[in-house]
Parts: sequence; C-alpha cells; structure tokens
Amino acid sequence: MSIHWLAPPEPPTVWREPLVLLYPHGMTARFDPRGRFLRSGDFVNGYLLDHFEVDEREHNVVAVLRR
Repeated sequence: MSIHWLAPPEPPTVWREPLVLLYPHGMTARFDPRGRFLRSGDFVNGYLLDHFEVDEREHNVVAVLRR
C-alpha cells in the first residue's frame, strides 16, 4: 500500500507533506519534511525557502529555494 498526496489548487503558505525542492541552479529533488511544517523563510538543506508553487501537471507542491 502506498499513500499519495495531491497538491492543492492554490500554492499553500505552509506545507508538511512530501514535496519537490527546486534549487536555484535548477536541480530538483523529492523531500519529505516528516510532518514538520515548512513555510517561507525556513532553511532547507542550506537554502532559504522563498515560496511554494503548485505543479499542476505533476500534481506536486514545489518549494522554490534561494541562496
């Protein structure tokens, strides 16, 4: 059995389900915050979380990171 999360229709202000990280250089990676809430301004893997976007094609929440 597997659990799949569907992205909301609008970008969230906070998120705690598995998502995709988008690094400043264009690389992406799957990330599971394991129930911790992430919000703009948090540090993730040494990068600042700038904002969230919704990838409607893949049904994922994307956390856009910056340096």
